[in-house]
Amino acid sequence: MNTVSPVLEFFSDYLTIVLCCFIVKHFLADFIFQTKFQYENKGNYGKLGGIVHSGIHAVLTFAIAFHFTYEIQTALTVAAVDFLIHYHIDYFKVKINKKLNLVPTQDMFWWLLGLDQMLHMLTYVFLLNMMIGRI
Repeated sequence: MNTVSPVLEFFSDYLTIVLCCFIVKHFLADFIFQTKFQYENKGNYGKLGGIVHSGIHAVLTFAIAFHFTYEIQTALTVAAVDFLIHYHIDYFKVKINKKLNLVPTQDMFWWLLGLDQMLHMLTYVFLLNMMIGRI
């Protein structure tokens, strides 16, 4: 059995908790708080629906980042990066969906949805690394 140093164990617990917060935030913003107006307008660049949707993500990301770092500048930066990345992932997913006329009965629809979700999760790994000063 491997033993882990108390410092590494604490750090690992911290990272796990922050990542779990981002995943819960993602569920809330993408599935609970997202309205039809937001969803229907995410494929129109610069339209309010996509901006509001990504703004909700940014506000929740700010809350998480500030709670764990106590640094307003870090929290604002992390939130802004999340806003920009989330907005563009969603925009391109909708554009590809529409261009290919994808529907839930097609495998490609689910592959694209999975890619979208994977990119969002990888974004949270990136944001977490920003919070701890690696990026």
